Amino acid sequence: MAHILFIVALHLAQDEEVDRRLADDPLALLIGMLLHDDQHPVERAFMAPVRLAERLGVERLTVTHLCEVDMGLLTAAFAKVPVLHPFPAVKAQRVRRLCEHLTRGYGGDGARVWADPLAWVVLARLRELPGFDRQKAQIFLALLGKRLGVRPQGWQAAAGRYGTEDVFLSVADISDDVSLGRVRQYRKRLVPEASEPAWSTGPAAAGPAQTAG
Repeated sequence: MAHILFIVALHLAQDEEVDRRLADDPLALLIGMLLHDDQHPVERAFMAPVRLAERLGVERLTVTHLCEVDMGLLTAAFAKVPVLHPFPAVKAQRVRRLCEHLTRGYGGDGARVWADPLAWVVLARLRELPGFDRQKAQIFLALLGKRLGVRPQGWQAAAGRYGTEDVFLSVADISDDVSLGRVRQYRKRLVPEASEPAWSTGPAAAGPAQTAG
């Protein structure tokens, strides 16, 4: 893929085949990031695009299909056990909105979001994506730089503290199961009210009190 300079490795889903697909599929990576929040384990969030494709009966998710598929079917795919997110209807709608945004602004190509030489432009584009606030946009920019070698000029500064090397603050810093554990511990300290299932690998909870991310 022309937009990726080199592949360090992704270990987000903690499944070698799924992580390879995420590295090669900008839409799947964006959807995984969209679903990642403090209410949902990182592994499940980034496994979700592959499971969603399976439930929709397609080999690979496309923007066109996700814009056209019946909303009831899409929501049902999210809600099927194990749920793809504790709030399936909300997240299904956000995925639809994300795909509509990519269609309008980027010709349906998610990689075009970060196809710019200036990091501040990329950050601004990421912040415009449905479901992405400033923090999520900075984390995703750091993920691109640290794990996929997509490094527009000024990417570390634009990513803020998430662009710092040798830290364990976010999904951008996950390189193996050990670093995943360190990021998980950091998130637990940062959000002490988060319940254990939010970072466990067990069955998804029926739904916490509020959404995040």
